[in-house]
Amino acid sequence: MKKIKTKIKTFLFRLALYSSFIFVMAFLLDLTIIEIYKFVENPIPQYVVPTISVPRKATTTPKVEKPISVKEQILAIAEDENFKWKDYLLKLLACESSLNPKAINVNSNGTKDKGIAQINDIHKLPDSCVFDVDCSVRWTIKKISAGKQSLWICDQKIKDNPQKYAKLVENL
Repeated sequence: MKKIKTKIKTFLFRLALYSSFIFVMAFLLDLTIIEIYKFVENPIPQYVVPTISVPRKATTTPKVEKPISVKEQILAIAEDENFKWKDYLLKLLACESSLNPKAINVNSNGTKDKGIAQINDIHKLPDSCVFDVDCSVRWTIKKISAGKQSLWICDQKIKDNPQKYAKLVENL
């Protein structure tokens, strides 16, 4: 009796294993129940090599984002810094460098003003910051927020003729 129980358990285990295998394969191959039974009734002959075609994912052309302009970068940085005087900042940078991050001006005393904010050598900022829009604009915002906008010659020019520099910003 014990041998019969063991054989029945073995048979049931193998049946469960075989059934599980069929259902797993059906799931992987995306077969329906009817297709499974057809397969069980008429298995594939030994000489036929089964092939599985895996559907390809639909390829989409990657969206190429248009690079944002220097002006848009400045506004985004000012927004990120919660800077209230975005208009003034744009006028100042347009007056100083025409929004050119690579601008260099050699002063009569031998020092150089560099980058979009024309930051002078005396401030000892590394060129990696001075010529980087993000770094130099954030530095400029900190100086203006601290009331040091008079560091820039264009501060007085903007105060004297704000419309001229508003127009300059529009044209850039």
